[in-house]
Order: sequence, then structure tokens, then C-alpha cells
Amino acid sequence: MKKNYLALCVVGALMVSAAPAFAITDEEGNASLQFSFVPPGARALGMGGAFIGLADDATAAYTNPAGLTQLVNSEISAEYRNARFSTEFIAGDLPQYDTANSRESGLAFLSYVMPFDNWAIALYRHEFLRYSTDFIGAQDSDALRSFATNIDVKGVNYGLSAAFRFSPQFSAGVGVAFSQFDLESVTERVNNANQFQVAGAFGAASRGDDTDVIFNVGLLWKPSDKLSVGAVYRDGGNYEYTAFAARYTSPTQLVALPGFPKEGVSFDVPRSYGVGLNYKVTDNFGINFDVARMLYSDLTEGIQSSLVADGQEGNAEVAGLGIDDGTEIRLGAEYVYAEMANPIVLRAGLWRDPKHTIGFEGPVTPINRANAQIFSTGEDEMHYTIGLGMAFEKFQVDVAADFSNPYDVYSVSGVYRF
Repeated sequence: MKKNYLALCVVGALMVSAAPAFAITDEEGNASLQFSFVPPGARALGMGGAFIGLADDATAAYTNPAGLTQLVNSEISAEYRNARFSTEFIAGDLPQYDTANSRESGLAFLSYVMPFDNWAIALYRHEFLRYSTDFIGAQDSDALRSFATNIDVKGVNYGLSAAFRFSPQFSAGVGVAFSQFDLESVTERVNNANQFQVAGAFGAASRGDDTDVIFNVGLLWKPSDKLSVGAVYRDGGNYEYTAFAARYTSPTQLVALPGFPKEGVSFDVPRSYGVGLNYKVTDNFGINFDVARMLYSDLTEGIQSSLVADGQEGNAEVAGLGIDDGTEIRLGAEYVYAEMANPIVLRAGLWRDPKHTIGFEGPVTPINRANAQIFSTGEDEMHYTIGLGMAFEKFQVDVAADFSNPYDVYSVSGVYRF
């Protein structure tokens, strides 16, 4: 099934010329798409991702580049993450839901930082998106076609950041990254559950790999020895791919629907901006607090219907989908047992993850009635984090975990200073 659609998607891309860019489609797999912007590094993860106002290690290259001026030694840093996803999808007529479990792991962050007297530069690799799932939905529905979906998406940034200290109290930083994005997604829709690849079955596929150049900027202000304040803006990136829709006229014959394939469909990673505070209660105990505005609406602006041809009037309205912008609130703390030969650090945090699954925004029409039910999952989620670190003369190792209903993340990272 997957190979047939992906092959047709590639062939279709060669048959048409470039078209204007459209937004993401309403393919059923996109209803479950999960992504998070937790800062890299097990240390930050253990504190609920609250790190904008602290930003005092190599991960500042992404989180807040202004913080790089706080480093006094060259550093090499690496992080490995393992994530468990529990993806909710519609299993039948509302309110019937089910979940599909999947797991992804890999190198999440790698960096090299070189500090100088009043400035610093850093090279880094950051995996900002890695997600996959597959499931069969709406099997017992009277109002919906059953569907089988498979989605695999990955995004990686290769960046260069630089920071300058203008005074002992104030630093600024900027970063630029070459960003790569890969997407493969296939959905088949049928009248009867599990009867796929039969005459009358139809579906959609999305496939592509694209690149973009993105940037981030950051500020760090230290009005006192106990308090630091950070601010950051991050670009999102725009990545184009090809969307394809077809119908089986027989178990071995696929025919493209009129107006397909569509080229120039785009996946827009949301932009964000935020501020953070770090307050040192004592020399051994610090508290971090971040607030970030996530422009999730970037993802669905001008969303396209995967079954409506290019140029049809009201294509975006046919889909009837969107996402509201959301605000992330993060709180974290760490305590250092500095009197030990090799200091141990305990960390904990929590953060509020606003709903950012694609949702139906109406109005309901005969052609988008299915979207009204399929794109109906997701809610605000609370995350709870814990972490542990140990420091040696030139090396530091950290582990952390982030627990929530939709996914759990486990992280281990290390820093070598020289």
C-alpha cells in the first residue's frame, strides 16, 4: 500500500511544474501530528525546559544564543533522546477514540562552543522534530469512511550561533541554521474497515524533502548577581512537499484524481518568542521561569483539502481546519550538592503544553463533515519533569525525563570542557 502511493507521488512530481505554495493538507494522519519545542539538553529538560533566562551551557546556541558569553571554556556537548508517543485518533463515531503507540530515538543535539574574551561562537546540530505513527481509524463508524494512515516526519537544523557581551550585565546573540525536513505520509480511505486496496478505495499521500535557512536571536540581562532575564525569538522555517490523491479502479490500478498531484504544499514550522527569568535563591539553589508564545497558526494558514483539486474555489474553507496560537508556561529548579567531591545536581519542573493538534473550525458542509469528527482530538497538557546531574573536573553528565499523557521523553546528555 505505502509503496504504491509513494511511487505515484514521485512520478506525479515529475509530471507537473512548480505551483504556488499551499499550506498543509487535511490528510487524516495530520490530525495526530505531534511536535514539541522543549529546549535541547537533559539539564534543561529536567527543569521543565525553563532555560531562556539561564542559558549557561552549550545548548544556549539554540535556546538563547546570548547565553554563550557565560561560558569560559570550550565545550563539546551531545544529547540522546528516546520518546514514547501515545497518539489519540478517532476509532468510530464520536466519542469513540483509541490510541496508537510508537517510539522514536536518536541523537537530538550536538554542539561545539568556542568562547573568547567578550564573545563566543558555537556550531550545533539540533533535531527539532522526529515523529512517526500508523493506525486504522473509524472502523465502526456509520458516518465516516474507515482509513489507514502512516506518517513519518523528521526535521534537523545545522546551525552557527554567535554572541557578544556589551557589558558585564548585557549580552546579545544571533544564530542562523540550515534546516532539513523530510516527510512521508500515506492514507487510504474505504467504505468497509480493513478492505484496503480494492476498487473504490481512495486516499492521499504526501512526500518530500526540503531545506530552508532559519534564524534565532536572543538577549540576556543580569541586573544583579542573583537575577538574570532572557528573551528570544525563533524563526520556524517553510518546507515544500508534494500531495497526491488517487482512487483504485481495481485492486491493481490506481488513477489520480483530477487536479493532482499538488506541488508546493508547505509545512510551516511555527515561529515563537519568549522571555525567561533565573533567580538564585542561594548559591546552591536556583529557580527558572519561562513564558513562550507559540505561533501554531502558521501551520494551518491556507490549509488545503487533500481531495479537492488545485484552483477549486474555497479550497481552504473546504478543509475547515486550523490551530490557535498558544502560550507555553515553564517552571523549573535545580539544587547543587556542591560540597561533594563530584557535585550532584537534582532538578525538577513542570510546564503547560497548549493544545496544538489541528482542529476543525467549521462551518460544517457535506464535503468537510468527516473533518469535523476526525480533527477533534487534543487538549492542553501538563508535563512533569525530573533530572539528575553529576559534575567532574572536565566532564558533566545529565539524565532527565518528561512525563505527560501524549508522550514521554527520556534524555541523557554529556558535556566535555577543555
